[in-house]
Amino acid sequence: MFPFKFLKVSIYLSMGSMMLGCAATGPSYKDFMSTWQPLDKSSARVFFYKEEKKDFFGIASTAVFSVNSVQKGIVNWGGFNVIDLPPGTTKLSVSQQGGMGSCNAQVSLKENTQYFFKVEQRFDQAVAGFLFGLAGALIEAQAGDCTGAYKFSPVEPEVANERLSTLRLTN
Repeated sequence: MFPFKFLKVSIYLSMGSMMLGCAATGPSYKDFMSTWQPLDKSSARVFFYKEEKKDFFGIASTAVFSVNSVQKGIVNWGGFNVIDLPPGTTKLSVSQQGGMGSCNAQVSLKENTQYFFKVEQRFDQAVAGFLFGLAGALIEAQAGDCTGAYKFSPVEPEVANERLSTLRLTN
């Protein structure tokens, strides 16, 4: 009986350490913002964040965000990241690190303005991959402007600031 209990505990500890390795570990939002430079009046500031979920779906995957098809950063579970950009029409994208497909949106950024985007797991890609394997995931990844493992949506600043208060910077 003892070896099975030891094996079970070992598996749980291994799974827990793998999941923690994919969580954001940087400074809290409050600590980060107290040291981050004020927004340049000729720039726009864009935040991406990925909340902690109780169901742990997507905990082990990293979201990658791109600006005009150039990768700019990552967001882990329970984390956020931020980038200052010039105003104007900009293509923002979010995808899974090492995954297929991406969610894309054209956004008109205004100077001296902050934008907040919540990154969430897309269930469509998971279902396609589960039901039809690699072929299903490949087909789903080519199906439109928002494919792949993640989607993102704009969030009002008041709501975003409340959500960000519990998150940490993804390094």
